[in-house]
Amino acid sequence: MSEYDLLAAWFRIADWAAYDLAKDGAEAVILMPLGRLPRTAAFIARHAFTSSNYRHRKLAASLAGWVQQPPPDLLTEFLQQEADRDQRLPIEDIRRLESQSVVEDIVFSAAFWARSENFRPSAVQLLRDVVERTLAGEYWNTSAYALTTLCHHQSPGCDELLMRFKDFSVNAKINHPSRPSLTQEKQFAQNLASKNPKTLQAIESVLERRQEAARIAVLDDTGRTAIDDYLHVAERFEAAAA
Repeated sequence: MSEYDLLAAWFRIADWAAYDLAKDGAEAVILMPLGRLPRTAAFIARHAFTSSNYRHRKLAASLAGWVQQPPPDLLTEFLQQEADRDQRLPIEDIRRLESQSVVEDIVFSAAFWARSENFRPSAVQLLRDVVERTLAGEYWNTSAYALTTLCHHQSPGCDELLMRFKDFSVNAKINHPSRPSLTQEKQFAQNLASKNPKTLQAIESVLERRQEAARIAVLDDTGRTAIDDYLHVAERFEAAAA
């Protein structure tokens, strides 16, 4: 089984997953079983993340969250690559909104990793990096989500980080084409500071909805066959890589 054959099979279903299934939040119907093949899933995620199509990068970032036994630096690689892509664009380039969307999926994948004691250290490092970058002037609109997961798991240093983030949400001036008001950041900071249980559980609720969307997704025979065919190719690649 060659890398070419694996990637050719992936591209036959990638648009369907990135556009149609993701529209309903059900892309995990493909990503979840693929994540059980860790070498193959990590290989695909890394390759797909090089795409100029931000929807394919979002899909790769989401896939990383489902990988069992993931490379611990995978999400860190993705964040740096997306940050570099963002920084190469002019300050007012609307394509910078695409990078915000990709980093959102990186943050959610880190939240999935944080559920596991084995992978929580890597997740915490990634999530803290997103927040620290934002505090330093590299704005990411899901930094509040990253901070929420850190607080949810009571990660070391999260209280001090929250205090700094709260100050940021009140005083920062952001130059970004999204023109953020920082209203969301203020609300999250206030609710996290007061240990609002609904806010502390907010990102976990998103993860649960993603899992449920995949569980209840209705696929026709063509869709189910496409997934089965792809997984067969992926399983052969995984076996060859073992």
